[in-house]
Amino acid sequence: MARSYYSAFWIAILICLSPIKPLAYAAPFLAVCWLLCASGNRDVLMRAGLALLSVAGVFTAYYLLFPKYIFLGGFLATVTYGTFFFLVIVPVKRIADEKLLERMTELIGKVLLVEASFGILQGLVEAYRSGSFDTANGDAVEGTIHLAFGSDNAFGNPMFAANLCFMLLAILPCMIEKKRAAYVPFVLGGIAFVMASVMHMIILFTISVIFALCVFRPPIPVYATKRRLMAAAFLVPLLTVGLLGNNLRSLPDLASGLFNGELPKSQIVDRAIFEMPEEYPAMPFVGLGAGQFSSRASLITTGLYFGGLSDPTDLPFLKGQQSEPVEDYLFDLWVASSRYESGGGGSTTRPFFSWLSVYTEFGAPVFLGIFIYVLVLLMRLRAKAVSPRQKWLAVSVGTGIVFLLLIGFQENYWEVPQAILIGVMMLQVMYANIVHGSAPLRQSANPLATAEGGR
Repeated sequence: MARSYYSAFWIAILICLSPIKPLAYAAPFLAVCWLLCASGNRDVLMRAGLALLSVAGVFTAYYLLFPKYIFLGGFLATVTYGTFFFLVIVPVKRIADEKLLERMTELIGKVLLVEASFGILQGLVEAYRSGSFDTANGDAVEGTIHLAFGSDNAFGNPMFAANLCFMLLAILPCMIEKKRAAYVPFVLGGIAFVMASVMHMIILFTISVIFALCVFRPPIPVYATKRRLMAAAFLVPLLTVGLLGNNLRSLPDLASGLFNGELPKSQIVDRAIFEMPEEYPAMPFVGLGAGQFSSRASLITTGLYFGGLSDPTDLPFLKGQQSEPVEDYLFDLWVASSRYESGGGGSTTRPFFSWLSVYTEFGAPVFLGIFIYVLVLLMRLRAKAVSPRQKWLAVSVGTGIVFLLLIGFQENYWEVPQAILIGVMMLQVMYANIVHGSAPLRQSANPLATAEGGR
């Protein structure tokens, strides 16, 4: 199983970091097919069958409950949420393999070196053209997701930044263990991450790291002097302040607009909580159905998502359809948000994001269940992480889980395999080695073995 999973990880990397964006939606399913064929594991086959039956059952239930349910939206939701389909069908206990984790981490280090180097080059070229690293310069930093200089204006920049976050977390334990092969990729990855200037990710990533450090309280290695710790801790913040001053200064106005109800994002939340339940009383309990409101699947179903409202790209297999909730409650705010975005508002203004999509399409029980499940995962990690190495692995996994949860407030990231699949696969194996490992991870002869007194 471990060998098959590693090959599936290769497939995910090659597809998700390629410039062929539509293919990325197929990446989770191609990885599943490879696992089924290469491993021959009955658990995988059974889980995949049960998952498909469950999806079919959910579709049927929503159609019976809502006669105007748009099946195309539901089908596209199955595709866009493919990352979580992959998570469901993989038996986590089967991938609790130290060798697998080691191989994946080594691969991530090499990939991060390439991606970060190219991303930095893209940022430097764009800064030369514009005369600054600030404002929209970071939009051009997209790594191999966009093999050119200049922005593709097709979400490549946030997807690249999300991948960098997860890759940095993957090699963090190697940095703590003083593995020299991780130094250069980690530093370059941090620089590229800041140069990508996805401000919400920088903020949410920082919050996630601080939270994980407080929860798991990993031992500080004896070699880590105060100077080194401060340099590592302030690398991203100092680079952000130095390179992205104008972006930072724009944050208070965006935050004020968000909390005062002036932005489309806050207005759609008000409608979803207070207005929509009057017309759709079942929505808070069971939702409107997958792909029927603010999810990426629903937006794609309208035929107006790719290319933007002003110049939508026609898809040969898609005849645009809008559900009644979209027409009545979302579309006008979608149009309004496009005006904010042209003024630099970015995704903070958009009236669609994963938290909203899950609540409106699946109901409050599922939405709250996600937060409860995250809490359960963190509690398991805290209980099982005993050795110093395990604690630092738990910091990486805990940070990744919280970060994945938080970015759901910004955009429909949970439906973008190209942004999260690589990271989720890495987190899954790290989690498996902590929680389901047959024995505590080996404490090799490194400074962590005697670091308990360095807290």
